Amino acid sequence: MGLTSALSYGFDAEAGVTLRAVGGGTIVTTTASTALALGTNSTAFWTLSDTPHLELAIVIFVESTDDTTMNETYQFDVEVDTTVGFASAVAVASVVVPAAGAPGFYSVTVSGKTIEKFEPGATHIRLNAVLGGTTPILAYGAWLAPSL
Repeated sequence: MGLTSALSYGFDAEAGVTLRAVGGGTIVTTTASTALALGTNSTAFWTLSDTPHLELAIVIFVESTDDTTMNETYQFDVEVDTTVGFASAVAVASVVVPAAGAPGFYSVTVSGKTIEKFEPGATHIRLNAVLGGTTPILAYGAWLAPSL
């Protein structure tokens, strides 16, 4: 059963904002999403061009999780860096998803001021899915959206 929320986001399939495509299969170990450049998103209906004043949401659609042994853990860290290779990734926000009953929408809001505080000059953003426990299996999609 999904979570209920006063906020809702639609799917955004635009490549310029997609961190991981919905229906992209499962992962069984900690895995980072595609890195997106801050400030260069000109194809979406909104822009990332002004990082210091940016308010964005990272929308996560959890399709399925495994809770066979009930010790599986799922956490999403929003990471930024000054390079696309993320040699020194800095987490600026995170959300923990419960293994049991996890499918549904989750969102994390991040401000440009928070990004600048933790990683001055950040140029890229990604989502790192951190999996733990005996048999973690996760299927999810994620994208950037303007903050509601």
